[in-house]
Amino acid sequence: MLDSLEKSDPSSCVELTFQYRMNEEIMRLSNNLIYNDKLRCGNNQIQTNTISQHCDETVSATRFGLL
Repeated sequence: MLDSLEKSDPSSCVELTFQYRMNEEIMRLSNNLIYNDKLRCGNNQIQTNTISQHCDETVSATRFGLL
């Protein structure tokens, strides 16, 4: 589907260079396989974030009634 869109209108597609969902270690796989090492983390927090950090923040927020 996206291939046909790109072929019919090349200006409708752009290459992703910044992402805000994966930390650097997780991003490395898709970066090497798909993006030719052009993909970058959108900010330092995303780059270094880990699941344990997220879980600790969620537990703290729950404990104090914030979630």
